[in-house]
Amino acid sequence: MKLELERDARDGAPAQSRNDGGWRRAMAAGALLSIVIAAIAAYHRTPWSDEGWFSSAAYNLAHHGFMGTTVVDPESSGLTRINQRTYWIMPLFPVGQAAWYLLFPSSAFWTRAYTICWVPLLLWAFYRFLRPLFPDSEIPPVATILLSCSFILIDNAGFARPDVQCCALGLSGLAFYIVDRERNRRRAVFVANAFVAASILTHPNGVLHVVGLWALILYLDGMRMRFRDYANGVLPYLIFASLWGIYISRDFVAFREQMTVNGTNGRWPSSFNPVSLVSREIQERYMVAFGFVTGGLARFKAIALAFYAAGVLGVICTKGLRVQRSVRLLLILWAAYGIGLMIFNQKLNYYLIHIVPFYIALLAVWGDYLWRMRPRLRGAIVVGAAVLAGADLSGILVKSIQRSYVSEQKAAVEAALQRLPKSGLLNASASLIYAVQFDPRLLDDPMFGLRNGRSPQVIVVEELYRYQFAGWAHDHPDIYRQVMDRLARYKLVYHTPGYEVYVEGR
Repeated sequence: MKLELERDARDGAPAQSRNDGGWRRAMAAGALLSIVIAAIAAYHRTPWSDEGWFSSAAYNLAHHGFMGTTVVDPESSGLTRINQRTYWIMPLFPVGQAAWYLLFPSSAFWTRAYTICWVPLLLWAFYRFLRPLFPDSEIPPVATILLSCSFILIDNAGFARPDVQCCALGLSGLAFYIVDRERNRRRAVFVANAFVAASILTHPNGVLHVVGLWALILYLDGMRMRFRDYANGVLPYLIFASLWGIYISRDFVAFREQMTVNGTNGRWPSSFNPVSLVSREIQERYMVAFGFVTGGLARFKAIALAFYAAGVLGVICTKGLRVQRSVRLLLILWAAYGIGLMIFNQKLNYYLIHIVPFYIALLAVWGDYLWRMRPRLRGAIVVGAAVLAGADLSGILVKSIQRSYVSEQKAAVEAALQRLPKSGLLNASASLIYAVQFDPRLLDDPMFGLRNGRSPQVIVVEELYRYQFAGWAHDHPDIYRQVMDRLARYKLVYHTPGYEVYVEGR
């Protein structure tokens, strides 16, 4: 199979590039640019509540020795004993973040820096995955540079979420297998699945990489696999499951109930009708992620979607490409990840990070084909690549700086803390956890004590709570009225376009 892959990659391809050093420098520059822009975004962008939830567990583990998410109210959220042990998310991300907190400050920027540190591994794994498929081609470095400039990657890297870590570990599994399979297949199966098992323990979307890895293994070596090879592949999952099981055994009831609440929160489609699945994926994920819903300057993100679609269609419609085993493998992986995203988990933009590498790989394959077979199009190809990278990079940079939260949030938090008694309770989104420096008086309870009976002395209402209120007004008007009646008992003492601070008493 190795010889077949290499022969397919060379069919009609140019001689091996003599500018390997130049491509390495270009990839390094692309990775550095990605990291710098992600860092700028990480500094300026408003934190989201889920970042605060994740970080609360990590901070408590690092500084207090237990992995409870104390910023979340167990009664209002329905997450049983979450303030004692965190089970609703996979453990590897908060554990890694906790180790990070032992070395670096717990500010929003430095918390997000942990995510940014996974970008080089993700890009390196992507390159190492593509190189054996296209050994005599410039497809791997070109695709890697395009991925480093991707809005989806940089946008994810600028948040303290597990998606980049999950994807980096998953792609590392695919890369390790395809690089090591000819030297020692059993070792390749074991180590590759260990990477992917770690990906699952980082985020449930790691299951996409399980499917991708085994599709890769069976496609390349299905006829050579033996029982011991399959056993080697299963063993890493058993090891990781056993370690996690020790933690789960400490409070199985809380594990079951937290996972039930999180696992039924729109994670599965209401219908498995193929037309419905494709329609929902396009409307609820792609249309939102690429600016069709937001409008304005955000629509420039549609440029990337147009290029991705052109790459896939170009490869499928070009017989000279789709007959190559290496290209067919990319199409299989693209389809596997795409179907997985249609069926599993919510329609969040973040999750596109798992399939975008395959869109970009197929686009690079098609671009390389046109470069070789249609020399007159080379100028247009260069311009197209520049437009794609420029639109992605400038979009995330402008968006981040224009929506900088730093000064407005700092002033609102100061106004809230000035009015908060030492033994008081501050009800606000967990997104403020970094600004209040993990103050234990902060509790993310948008119901303001209606369920837990704890009346806050100060309330901060911002964008995330307004989204929550709007959802209740539409779906649960009774809850909305109760919350608004509760808020009416408080006095507005501070107001900006983004933040409102209320104190107890009228």
